[in-house]
Amino acid sequence: MSESELFKCVEDRIKSGPGTPLPQLKTRPHAERSGVTARTDFPLESSDYTYVLIVPFTVERRDHYLEDLRTGDAVTRIRALFELCQFDDPTARDAIKAATTTRSVRPSLWRTPQAGLTILTSKDVANAAKKALKSEVYFSP
Repeated sequence: MSESELFKCVEDRIKSGPGTPLPQLKTRPHAERSGVTARTDFPLESSDYTYVLIVPFTVERRDHYLEDLRTGDAVTRIRALFELCQFDDPTARDAIKAATTTRSVRPSLWRTPQAGLTILTSKDVANAAKKALKSEVYFSP
């Protein structure tokens, strides 16, 4: 996403209003967090400051990650699981449960300092879903 695309998305979101709220799972560590640190190539990152976009727990946010969980490659689905397991919502929980038996996911590459380049598959998505059900916040592929 380019900087101009990001700003357009933020502008559109502001104009559309706050969305329909959903509860966040309060038993999660860092349940009160307001955002995450941006990557160094993120448009709102500079050498002096990190800007954080606060994205509320809404139906729209949940539905975005439900779609990623249905259609994304392995990395995208694992990221969706991480986001969905933070919702205190039966629809999100049911989607996570369904992902434990995922069979056909496009493989994707994942790089870590420890393991180097790894190919993630349906098996990794299913394992991440099982961890998400156990509320292991910082699960990794």
